[in-house]
Amino acid sequence: MAYNGWTNYETWNINLWIDNDQGDQDFWRERAAECIANTDSDGDAIAALSNELEAAFDDLYEEQKPASGPLADLLRAALSEVNWHEIAKQHVEAVKEDEHA
Repeated sequence: MAYNGWTNYETWNINLWIDNDQGDQDFWRERAAECIANTDSDGDAIAALSNELEAAFDDLYEEQKPASGPLADLLRAALSEVNWHEIAKQHVEAVKEDEHA
């Protein structure tokens, strides 16, 4: 189900947290710029950044998750619904727009 212009609530929520923290936003924009510089196409840059985003949030999950139980299961289920590609695309497009501004 779409949410605020994003694929779903989970995707919107992760992107909201990234964009609402200046340090996180700057970090992911820098990563997007590096992915653009190190790949042959925007599609490759988006795929590379998508993989980095997912891995980073998987690591964060492992660091902060409850030991076990329904909350750990719900959090893992929510993360599995995130459209990492959509978030990565938004960041790659933002970097490209900044380059042309």
